[in-house]
Amino acid sequence: MAEPSDKLMEEIREILKNPPAPKTEVLLTSKDAAEYLNLSEATLKKWRAQGRGPLFSRLPAVRYRLADLEKFIRERTISNSQESSK
Repeated sequence: MAEPSDKLMEEIREILKNPPAPKTEVLLTSKDAAEYLNLSEATLKKWRAQGRGPLFSRLPAVRYRLADLEKFIRERTISNSQESSK
C-alpha cells in the first residue's frame, strides 16, 4: 500500500494548523480516509460491514471525521512488541 499523497498530507496539515470553527467537522471520503490510514478502500468497506474500524457516517455517502481517524490511530498505538500480542 502506498503512503498518503503529499497533497493529502499537506491539506490535513493545513486543517490542523487552522482548525475549522467548533461546529464544523472535517469530513473525509472513504478514499481519502483509506489513504490517510494507509489502507485500501476495500479494507475500510470490509471493516464497516463487520462493525470494526474507525467511526463513520452516511450522509448519504460514507464520510469519516478526521478526529475519529486520529482517535482510531491513537487507540492502536503501542509502546512495545509485547503489547501487540495482547
